[in-house]
Amino acid sequence: MLRFFSRFQADFLLTSGWIRPLRVGGHAPFSPILNLPITTECMKILNRWMGRYDNFVFGLLPDEFDLDDEEKLKLTINSRNKTMNQSLQCMGEKMELPFRLHFHIARHTFASYALNNSVDIKTISYLMGHSTTLVTEKVYAKLFPSTLADIVSEKLEFSFD
Repeated sequence: MLRFFSRFQADFLLTSGWIRPLRVGGHAPFSPILNLPITTECMKILNRWMGRYDNFVFGLLPDEFDLDDEEKLKLTINSRNKTMNQSLQCMGEKMELPFRLHFHIARHTFASYALNNSVDIKTISYLMGHSTTLVTEKVYAKLFPSTLADIVSEKLEFSFD
């Protein structure tokens, strides 16, 4: 799942439902670089935003921003994320959500959705940018009991008759 502020520039090839190349994760140097297939709905969103800005799809960084300035990039990302998360938190409070709304929830939603739709843990771990599947399993282990019950009843039920 793309982090909100992945280095997502317009010069990445957005063709045929693929983003390439893309660094997923970003917290550590081992974050994989991959060609990522994207859904039709995601492509619709990206197409709505493409061309509005010269260098970046969503315009959250100025066009002249130097991505090689790691310190400035980190400060800018933290500042933009904080602003966006504060806005989301206000919206969540107005909607009386029983949890704090923020961008990181999208990652958990993605992983939960994928798990509940029988995507294997290795694929989810890779797409999330986790260093190992153990990280993914630890974070999402709480989802397994109900999922396991569903899988057993739907896919492993058999009879000796």
